[in-house]
Amino acid sequence: MKIYNVSDTKRFFETLMTCEGNIEVVSNEGMHITLSEDRNSENLKVMAETFFSGMIKELELSFNNPKDAVKICEFLATMELAA
Repeated sequence: MKIYNVSDTKRFFETLMTCEGNIEVVSNEGMHITLSEDRNSENLKVMAETFFSGMIKELELSFNNPKDAVKICEFLATMELAA
């Protein structure tokens, strides 16, 4: 799933932390970086604070639990409605 123009990165990563399955970030080169099952992990927090402090212009995620993908789609839909 490719995601574009997320302005509320704090809320986006808070939503990611509520996901139940594995989540992978897919780099432009096709490398998959697995975010820890532990949603309170430093890996996810550091990534959120370091790389996406302002806006996410583009990000590709892979979910092994389809419910997690739906959760992120719902977040994105509410974000667009608020804009």
